[in-house]
Amino acid sequence: MKYSIQMPFRGSQEGYQKVINTLEAQTLRHKNFELIICNDTVGIDPIQPVKTSFKQKIIEIPDRLPGWAYSIGRNVCLDYGSQEAEYLVHIDADWLLIPETLSDSYPLLTQNTILQGWKKYQDGRFRVYPEMMIAPMGAMKASGGWDEVFFPWYGGSWHDMMRRLKAAWKVNIIESKKFYANCIGSEVKYTRVYDVNKTLIKRLEKIGTKQPILRRTVEVGVVYEQGY
Repeated sequence: MKYSIQMPFRGSQEGYQKVINTLEAQTLRHKNFELIICNDTVGIDPIQPVKTSFKQKIIEIPDRLPGWAYSIGRNVCLDYGSQEAEYLVHIDADWLLIPETLSDSYPLLTQNTILQGWKKYQDGRFRVYPEMMIAPMGAMKASGGWDEVFFPWYGGSWHDMMRRLKAAWKVNIIESKKFYANCIGSEVKYTRVYDVNKTLIKRLEKIGTKQPILRRTVEVGVVYEQGY
């Protein structure tokens, strides 16, 4: 299996269906990816699963979490992702992949690369956007997961993850304009594989390297599995 697509869910049933539709349209053979969803946020209704042509897991967390607790859902997805997957694809519920996304990105990847996303705002500005990331599954497992205590918000947990990935895996730069997706309400371009050695290392050094990763224990409720 090439990809484990992992998504902490903060959307509606309609949003879930849109994600399913974009994955059904992928030109990559569907046996080469799975979808892992953790539905954990307060105020979000349970997902009503639909049948898909690819493997799918939906994990419901009955004790819903506040919206800032991004890292917990990411770790649940990581724990439930297939060990057979080469790469982890991290997306949010409002990022809709175009049909060629997975097939076009695969030749760009190695076990030493992280593919990072760029978002185009309505005023035309671009900025790097860490909601979308493709990383080697082995590196993600070796990193220990997302820190849920020191860095509960997205930016902090992501920078901390980059620090851990650097310690476990060397990362190289490649760039490509073949990796596109649509964000609900705006256009998104994924154009760069991030080099954490050059771009983030100064910020990560300020965090430090010695504190252990901290994870909370959450009760898992219903787990829907299809195709396993």
